[in-house]
Amino acid sequence: MVQEIQYDPNVIPNRISLDIVIHAPIWETPLFYCLYVIIILTLFYLYYRFKRNQILLQTSLEYERKEKESTERLTQDKLQFFANISHEFRTPLTLIISQIELLMQNNSFTPSLYNKLQSIYKNAHHMRYLISELLDFRKLEAGRIKLKVKEQNIVAFEKEIYLAFYEFAASHSISYKFNCQKEEVLCWFDAQQMEKVFYNLLSNAFKYVKDKGTIEITIEETDTQIISKVIDTGIGIKKEDIDKIFERFYQAEAAITEFNQAPSTGIGLALTRSIVMLHHGTINVESTPGYGSIFIVRLLKGRAHFTDDECAAKDQKEEISDFDQKKMTATPKNECEEDSEEQHIELTGRTILIVEDNEELLETLRSLFAPTYQVILAHNGKEGLNKAREEMPDIILSDVMMPEMSGMEMCIRIKNDFNLCQIPVVLLTALSSVEQSIEGLQRGADDYIGKPFNSRVLLARCNNLLRNRILLQKKYEEHKTTDITSITDSPEDKKMLSRIEEVIDKNIENMAFDMNELATEIGLSRSSLYPKFRKLTGLTPNDYVNERRIKRAAEMLISSPNLQISEIADRLGFNSPRYFSRSFKSLFNVSPAEYKKNAAERTNT
Repeated sequence: MVQEIQYDPNVIPNRISLDIVIHAPIWETPLFYCLYVIIILTLFYLYYRFKRNQILLQTSLEYERKEKESTERLTQDKLQFFANISHEFRTPLTLIISQIELLMQNNSFTPSLYNKLQSIYKNAHHMRYLISELLDFRKLEAGRIKLKVKEQNIVAFEKEIYLAFYEFAASHSISYKFNCQKEEVLCWFDAQQMEKVFYNLLSNAFKYVKDKGTIEITIEETDTQIISKVIDTGIGIKKEDIDKIFERFYQAEAAITEFNQAPSTGIGLALTRSIVMLHHGTINVESTPGYGSIFIVRLLKGRAHFTDDECAAKDQKEEISDFDQKKMTATPKNECEEDSEEQHIELTGRTILIVEDNEELLETLRSLFAPTYQVILAHNGKEGLNKAREEMPDIILSDVMMPEMSGMEMCIRIKNDFNLCQIPVVLLTALSSVEQSIEGLQRGADDYIGKPFNSRVLLARCNNLLRNRILLQKKYEEHKTTDITSITDSPEDKKMLSRIEEVIDKNIENMAFDMNELATEIGLSRSSLYPKFRKLTGLTPNDYVNERRIKRAAEMLISSPNLQISEIADRLGFNSPRYFSRSFKSLFNVSPAEYKKNAAERTNT
């Protein structure tokens, strides 16, 4: 509003006004406030949607994780169940194989009956192979199998496996071929593990190829890879099954229906893939239903992809693979039966203590060792330990898993018992992994043999343990050595024998020295010293003291030629020179005078 200035108070001043309306900014208008509300609500809704989706995703992932864990747990439980059952199978399977081996040693069977026994024997070993396959897969799953690779000719390796199926192929009119451009292709691999790969692939090929079909093995070499193929004209694999056949426990239904077979465990190809992957290789399959399949194994050349721990030492002895062992055990005459000087050592009359809780296996082992040994039986570790103390056997064969006291605990107690530690202990068990074998040997066992075992190999290994001990005793008796501690590997026994030598040397001129005084000096009773010393050396303590004096006399005859024979006899505690001469001649087959003369002649020449 504008108003004039009027100086006359009686005059009303003129006024002029202008109405001005100021509107609010656009962002403060009701429309925008509505928009603000809509935006805020939208943001709340989007946040709600985001959180809901996030929760749903987390829930889904958690569900999938739990489902995967549940599936894996179920798989592991299934594997553990199979492994436990496999362990239980080993004892009856051992009984079957052992009894068949005993029967096959009888040469009175007709060829027809012998062939039937061979067939039973072969299938029993195949069952053992399947059990071992399952246990090997369990070890692979647990990461307990370590490779020991070395450079080998893979052509010769695969051809040997190829030849193992040759007769089967011929009997079923299957065209069976092996193709490789070279005679030698070097590759780094673990033969014992890789053998399972090609054995499984060939077994599957023969399983699903009909008579008059074709199976072929080819080996190709590139700059970086060695490619092995197993090609068959079998029923083939459906496209939807190809990606699943290497999964654990998977079995294609078409294969079951086609050959009217019960579903297998589905372990073979899963084990095959695990072993190939352990070698840093790949395996895949190409197949068309009705035309056949091609399994392709690719291994890298060189050893750069292996760690130093995975490479076997050059001087390491090759282990006998399960497949080679099957071929060896199927041979009528085992190589371990070849004639040798050690084989002629008489074992008849020696005692063996067999500790086993399974009555049938105990009887089988008794019949196996009875022709050679005096057999003592025990049904558990506690009973075995008591009988070992009572009978003092020459060797002990024991199962590991037994009630009351396990074989492992019994072995520990025997090796820690001064009176028993010299007795060889062989552990026999279904738990035959490398780790368990090492544990058994570390606990003092002299040998560790897995079930099922070859009865002739078991007998030979027990015989060899006892023969080696007898050979050491004979070596001492034949005067090839004067070091009595060389007859044992036990530190406690070596310590005892060294102490005995010290006591005898200290009292060697003492005519009144007797075994009671020796036992007192050693810290043993005479009744404990006698059997312990006899088991170790094959001599009585009296005989050993006498021999020790005579061997010392022989040394003095050479080192002190000026001493009279009677003077030497007197120094060494002999009552009379005549008794000394007679004892000397019985040991060295010459009189002391002749021995002294011969020694002087050798010195002069």
